[in-house]
Amino acid sequence: MNDSYVYPAVILPLFLSILIITRLLTTLFHELGHAIPAMIFTREKVTAFLGSYGDIGKSKSIKLNNRFRIFFVLNPLKWRGGMVKHSPNNLTTFKTLIILLLGPLFSLILGSAALWIVYSFDLNGFLKLFTLLFFLSAIFDLRNIYPNEKPILLYDGTFSYNDGQQIKRLLKFKNDKENLIIAYRFYENKNYNKAIELFEGLNPDYINNAILNVIINSYLSVKRYVDVKEFYTKLMDLPMWQTINSNCFSDIGVVEANLNENELALGYFNKSLDLDNNNVYSLSNRGYTYNLFENYTNALTDFNKAIEINPEFAYAYSNRAFSKIKLGLYNDAITDIDKAISIDAKDAYAYRNLGIYYLETKDYSKAIEQLQKAFELDPDTHKITHYMKIAREKLNDVSLL
Repeated sequence: MNDSYVYPAVILPLFLSILIITRLLTTLFHELGHAIPAMIFTREKVTAFLGSYGDIGKSKSIKLNNRFRIFFVLNPLKWRGGMVKHSPNNLTTFKTLIILLLGPLFSLILGSAALWIVYSFDLNGFLKLFTLLFFLSAIFDLRNIYPNEKPILLYDGTFSYNDGQQIKRLLKFKNDKENLIIAYRFYENKNYNKAIELFEGLNPDYINNAILNVIINSYLSVKRYVDVKEFYTKLMDLPMWQTINSNCFSDIGVVEANLNENELALGYFNKSLDLDNNNVYSLSNRGYTYNLFENYTNALTDFNKAIEINPEFAYAYSNRAFSKIKLGLYNDAITDIDKAISIDAKDAYAYRNLGIYYLETKDYSKAIEQLQKAFELDPDTHKITHYMKIAREKLNDVSLL
């Protein structure tokens, strides 16, 4: 072969191939550097994404054990970063710092070790070139330790930050982190009011999606709807509000619904579904809200999709039954109610809607019986006393005839 063709035909493609492979390996080891200590320090599931920021749909996966799964984009030319998902909020500052630092450092440690071995034993030139490029790639990866305030858009529409910015926040809000750990212990022990006291003392700039989700659920668990609305309203002017995820919008919608702000609730469920159109809770809650607006056809569509995604979601079945009752699909409604009760025998809405079915079919004694069951399971079931009053009045009218 003519020497003039060797470089463009052989050397350049080989060099570019090695460069691509070393960058892929750097990303792999970077995410393993986060994932391994996360596996050690937590009991939760850990998920690593290679080549994407959380895109499961376009990724293949490898399940290494019951707690660790890797999703990777098959085409390496389409790789776009990587990330690790785990539950960091109950970890100490030191453990979280280790998880964040070991990502960029793990590649450098492996690259340094490989370079020392190859050159110490004077291995062949190809290995020397390969390990040198891997080492340089690992050094380049250290840029992630430098704090960058530019947010990273994740696949679910939320935002995160590079390792350096997360480390900066971790050290800046060290006291908040320690209080958060205590608050989580109260939350896990169902001492919600104690948890809320600590949550309310957190610096608003420290709160992210994961924290906000738990805070809202704490308030919801003790039905402090006015208080939680006051809490998240104060966050609306902060930068973090621009990064709210689907689950947080869904929970906020539930708060607004419990405050009878159904138009606002519908808006938040829509925002939630704009970010994740497969969020079964938002689908079911939006369907429930459509029922309140007597838009039973749209409600049915939402419940159908929620059940398609999660065939064992009792709430969706019981409230789809209400839509079907109002549309005159009585037999289908009974089938849904039976399914809901088979999944969750304590689903108050299943018994409430069964009571409404008997109201509609003029069997008032059975209506009262089922509505009473719903009331005993949850006295706050929507309009339960209203329906009980109607059933008793109807029964009384029939008795007077």
